[in-house]
Amino acid sequence: MAVAGNIPVVVSRNTVETPLSKADLSAPRTSVRSNLPDPSYAIAVTVAAPGAAGVGATAVTVIKNNTVAADVKNTAIVSKYGIAVSADVTDTTIMAAAGIAAGGTAGITGSAATLVNSNTVRADASTSSMRTGGGVSVDAVNDTVIRMLAGGINAAGTAAVGAAAVTLVSDKSVDALLGQVTMDDAGNVRVKADNKDDIQM
Repeated sequence: MAVAGNIPVVVSRNTVETPLSKADLSAPRTSVRSNLPDPSYAIAVTVAAPGAAGVGATAVTVIKNNTVAADVKNTAIVSKYGIAVSADVTDTTIMAAAGIAAGGTAGITGSAATLVNSNTVRADASTSSMRTGGGVSVDAVNDTVIRMLAGGINAAGTAAVGAAAVTLVSDKSVDALLGQVTMDDAGNVRVKADNKDDIQM
């Protein structure tokens, strides 16, 4: 009998924060930004061969729990040409699990791909005052691309059994908050919380 297993685990737990607190600022332009590019690639293949029986099992797990925040707290900002507060995550996950088993009488494969995504993205200017003659933007963006695949190949003389499972748990928080704004001239005010998901399983 040939038995083989492969169980890779990837954990991404980053904190990216740009805090601005209890300040009085005067500048032509003001920008507060936090950014996290977070690519993850997890690909595993298990091969069990040969013997009276071949058993191959593969399980790939990716856990993402990132916090990205641009916080402007209890601050007075005067900027003639504009104010921008932004937090953004570019989150790409490519994962695949495959089991290959070859046995004289029986081949058994099992593969599983599991992704847990619980990012927190926050652009918060809710407790601050802003004065500008330009525009004001507060943006929180989580841009996610996910590709997940699980499968197996069996080659056996009398019996072949295969099972595959793909699981995605998505529990994200994306918030954009704005407090008091005074516009000296005509200008645009934008408050945007945007979660984009491109998922193929």
